[in-house]
Order: sequence, then C-alpha cells, then structure tokens
Amino acid sequence: MKFFSISMFLACSLLSASVNHQVVFVGGESAVGRVVDIRGDSLYFQRQDQKSETVFSLKDILYAHNGEGKLFYISDRVRKFIRKSMSHGGTIVTIDGQKIPYSTLGDELFMYDPRLTYYTLDSNKKKYIELGSVHKVTVDHTVSKYAVWKGFYAGSALAAFSFLIKFKSLKQFYDLNTISTNASEVYPGLVTMTPIITIGWIVYDFFRGKREFLFNKG
Repeated sequence: MKFFSISMFLACSLLSASVNHQVVFVGGESAVGRVVDIRGDSLYFQRQDQKSETVFSLKDILYAHNGEGKLFYISDRVRKFIRKSMSHGGTIVTIDGQKIPYSTLGDELFMYDPRLTYYTLDSNKKKYIELGSVHKVTVDHTVSKYAVWKGFYAGSALAAFSFLIKFKSLKQFYDLNTISTNASEVYPGLVTMTPIITIGWIVYDFFRGKREFLFNKG
C-alpha cells in the first residue's frame, strides 16, 4: 500500500510538472509548452496554459528543443544560411547583446547541445556558442562574391538566348555566314549586358541581400 501511494505521488508530480519545450519561429519569437508530435510538414504543440493542441507549419519554425539541450527539429534554412556564411567573416550577437566578431563560421547542430562554431581573427582555436544563446548572425560584405557569379551567369544566359532566337530553324546552325552575322550582332550586347547585370546584382545584394539571420529574440 505504501509503495502504491509513493508511485501515485510520483506519477502525479510528473504529470503536473511544467514542460519547457520551446519552439522558435522565423523572426525569433518563441512558444513554451510541450512538443506533442512532429509529422510530415507539421509540428503539434501544447502551450503551457492550454489543454488543446496547436498545429504549426514547419515552414514557420527555425528549430524546436526541450529546454535542456536536446534538439527536436531544425529547419533547412538555418543550415543553408550557415553553409552560405562559412567562408566569410561577420559578427555573432548574443541574446545578452554581446558582439563577437568572427573570421570563419561553422556548426555542430547535433541532437544534443546544438551550437555554432567559429574562429576569431586573433586565434586559431575553435570556439563554441550554444544555439539558444545566439540572437543573430550578420555576415560581412565579402559574401557579395555570390552576387558577382549570379550576375555573370544571368548576363551570359540572356546574351546566349538573344543569340539563339535569331535562328529560325535548326538548319541555320549549319550556315557559317548566318552564325557569323548573328554572333557579330550579339557580341556588343554580350560585353555590355553582362557587366551591367553583374554590377546591378552586386548593388542589389549590397542593399537587399540576406546577410543577417535572426536565431532568437534578443
């Protein structure tokens, strides 16, 4: 009887204890409660002050964890941003407002103790910061090299397209005179169009490029 009473007491204590699972949404906002299930493209969640379940789309979630270092889910957009930022310097801002300049960024987004890794300019030693302690990461403008390649490929593709549409049939590809005439007409556009599009892409990326990623609300 005594053993049964103790068992019931422990069971009731566990059921009444608050569960501090946390879901962090795109933009840094979060919700605390209990992650009930993750199925397909949805996460089923029960808030601390509610008995009913709420269904969240995984597209709106950055990551979810149990509050004690165990990761339930992390989105591809987090991994893609880190991969894009790996070979560039920048600044990590913690939720306490500390700014940490880094030269190289990496990650160890394991199920347990997920964290970002980084190197600083004055040290060759790898350093770590817990994912839940990061407010945001801002990449410096060296990432603009991607804009250069995008502009180059876009300009080259447009020039190639303008060259191809001048041919009315497949047979004209075997006519050297036609090819020579069309190529000479396209060349001036190629040497002007590609640099202009490339510069335009760099300018756009400078002002509107996604260099900042918000992990948690500060």
